[in-house]
Amino acid sequence: MSLLRVALYDDPAAGDAYQAAPGLRTLRLTPRTERPWTAPHPVLPLPPRGAGTTEDALVPAVDALTDAITAAFPDRTLTRAVAVPYFPDTAECIDLGRSCAGNLHDRYAAISPPFTLGPGEQLVVFGVDHAAAGKATYSSVSIQTVDTQLGLSAFASDAMPGSARAWLDQPDADALYAVTFARSCEGVLGVCVAVPETCPEGAAADQPLKITARAYLEPTTGAAPLGAELVLDRMLKIGPP
Repeated sequence: MSLLRVALYDDPAAGDAYQAAPGLRTLRLTPRTERPWTAPHPVLPLPPRGAGTTEDALVPAVDALTDAITAAFPDRTLTRAVAVPYFPDTAECIDLGRSCAGNLHDRYAAISPPFTLGPGEQLVVFGVDHAAAGKATYSSVSIQTVDTQLGLSAFASDAMPGSARAWLDQPDADALYAVTFARSCEGVLGVCVAVPETCPEGAAADQPLKITARAYLEPTTGAAPLGAELVLDRMLKIGPP
């Protein structure tokens, strides 16, 4: 498959127009006769991942945010999950003939367990704003289909500041984020992203979905942050009334 991701448009209107009609075409060119190959380019040294600093000081604030979201739904069924880091080394998996899934040395990625999002259900995704905490230049959480890897919508670090304050009023809330994915945002507390049930922006109510958290380029290293130095992104699925 071919993947293209774009974020943070200088001109949002031009970005919307491009996404509505990108005009992209993929061509596969195959030689009619076998050709000799030459030695590959040398592998240049990559910047090290890991700065030796962590987000652990923000764990109490994330715990408090978890408690605040939980307390807002005393009569609803809650299911908890975290996004688990997924980062096979690209050069190593190429050598072993495995699927590298587009992994990059400058990107941290973590994936949630699969879930469905039915009418009346909500998925609150929250945690540390890695850019605000100084552990990333840009970060995001996106909702995707499991079967086709289609990205439906994303919530990025440029929109994260202040988003947790709908749930939590304390100084460290400004280093956190919270966003709700739901079929309808009517009456939903805080920042909400609507997920329709039709393509291309949506998926059927019974279609498996996942959350992918990404963080790019830790400023002090120029590489992806280490998962061990981050507070993992959390999720609370809110059952229907």
